[in-house]
Amino acid sequence: MKKSFVAGMIVFAVVLLTGAFAFAEDGFINVYLTKTKELSPDKAEIVISIETSDKSSQVAADENKKISINVQKKIKSIINSQNGDYVITSNYNLSPRNEYKNGKTVFDKYVAINTITVYTRNVKNVSQIVDAAVKEGATRVSNLSFKVSDYDKACTALLSELVAESKDRAAKLAAPAGASVKGVKSINTNCSMQGGNSFRKVYSANALGASAMEDTSTPIESGKLILNASVDVSYFLK
Repeated sequence: MKKSFVAGMIVFAVVLLTGAFAFAEDGFINVYLTKTKELSPDKAEIVISIETSDKSSQVAADENKKISINVQKKIKSIINSQNGDYVITSNYNLSPRNEYKNGKTVFDKYVAINTITVYTRNVKNVSQIVDAAVKEGATRVSNLSFKVSDYDKACTALLSELVAESKDRAAKLAAPAGASVKGVKSINTNCSMQGGNSFRKVYSANALGASAMEDTSTPIESGKLILNASVDVSYFLK
């Protein structure tokens, strides 16, 4: 009985080793493909700041509050909250500002900065939002980014196309060598978006002078976003 058990274990081990060696010796082919696709942005995010200053912290804060209320009120009249648009306060800071005089650091003034983020699904309103904010006293538009709502869906679709193309490419390349695709060894995918971000500084109408008050919109074009996708697929051959 003991001998039978040992013999059975030896046969089992031989089967395992044979399978392992056969697996290791399977040939494979690697296919790397890339593809790009243009997407039209359908939403935008705008960061707007209101900065005020005074020797008195209370005056600086009160003036900032007044301008911020007017800016947000005007923006809210442009965007559509029922469509998912919104305005939020992303940062607020009130702090003393010092300067260096005659070898000494001395107090200069208090500076209040209220930063708001505007989100809109209507990219055509971006210019109007920027102009309205500046006209109401905003001092800076520090960031503007365009995005697409269906990024994940577009990425998955493009990657699926590439995987299908990679299988077809592998089969065509293996055929002249008398082989065919047996199965997938590994798949590595990658998706990234190019474009959509622009850095801008727009100073207040008062600082810019009369020319800033002209009845012309700030030229802002959303352009196209470029979706980059790549797949690296290895196929077993038989």
